[in-house]
Amino acid sequence: MADRFDLLRSLLRTAAAGAARRVRELSGLEQVRGALAELGARRVVLDEAALGAAIARAPGVREATARTRDGRLLADVVDDEGAAVAFAILPGAARFAARGAKEIELRVEPPERAELGVVRAAVGAIAGAIAHAVWRPALRGARPGVALTERLGGVLRVDLRSLPEVRDALSGGPLAVLLEVVSIARLGIDDRGLSIELALPVPPVGR
Repeated sequence: MADRFDLLRSLLRTAAAGAARRVRELSGLEQVRGALAELGARRVVLDEAALGAAIARAPGVREATARTRDGRLLADVVDDEGAAVAFAILPGAARFAARGAKEIELRVEPPERAELGVVRAAVGAIAGAIAHAVWRPALRGARPGVALTERLGGVLRVDLRSLPEVRDALSGGPLAVLLEVVSIARLGIDDRGLSIELALPVPPVGR
């Protein structure tokens, strides 16, 4: 009789664990659905104020202003030493893969400015603002970081996975999938700001 009760308790525990797991999976799926619905439009824009604020957060930057004209982001920066640096940023390629690359390229003009630490920090901070615009439901509450950059002549390649908040989001949790299925199709700059064309899953996850 005791063995029979032990078997029954074991079966009940297994059933309860399975039910709890299904509830967690359903809860996670609903969070992802809600996050995709929140993203809504396939295009988001960072205006001049947002871009200037992002650059001003970069290490080594004391003051910053940003203007978007003729397909360029025109930045004027004063570093911690009081030196003024002016440069332009042009959008480049975006490379994204599920469980793989999450990279963007931004070209600096004049190209020799790409070797300056304050310029690279500014570009890394802009990349942080881009990541938060693309994945805002998953990164909500996290402070925008500064991504690492790799110089290729006048082009700075940025791996968005180098942002601490992106690494944390990718490490687990139901919204980690959002960073794998939502990516950047194209970056552009016009008089309204830096536009980000999103690549969203079709149909939405869970349907």
